[in-house]
Amino acid sequence: MTSIQQPIKATLVKRSLTKSKNRTQSLAQHFGYDSLINSNNDLSLAKRLFNSQQLQYQREQHNIEKIFKLTYDECKNETTTEPDPDWLVRFIEMAKQVHSPSMQKLWARTLKKELTRPGTTSLKTLTILITMTQRETLLFQRIISVCCQIGKNNDKK
Repeated sequence: MTSIQQPIKATLVKRSLTKSKNRTQSLAQHFGYDSLINSNNDLSLAKRLFNSQQLQYQREQHNIEKIFKLTYDECKNETTTEPDPDWLVRFIEMAKQVHSPSMQKLWARTLKKELTRPGTTSLKTLTILITMTQRETLLFQRIISVCCQIGKNNDKK
């Protein structure tokens, strides 16, 4: 390595460390876990716990409201039936955890499909879906898009 490359590498490492500290602090603040980082121990542990839980509840509320709004926007007044109440409760509990806009759109399409054609999405499918990242979901969609059906055989190839 030349003497010119060494300072550049050291500078990149230093920037990376600074960015990771800033990112960690930002994430901790977003989730309400930044008290020790910011030396802000004015509040009791119980009060800090309450505050972080309130932030979490607000994020969950925002997430599920966004998914219902996206579902509403997706609907074109198709005929629907009442979804299975147990399915709907579990869907809502899982959907509250969906933060990214593209994943929220996927969950909205899933809800719309269940409203228009009940029983099309199993709870097991939702359980798998909630464990997938956005990247994994996109990859899975690409894999599914190359599946085909031959003749009257319902098995996908």
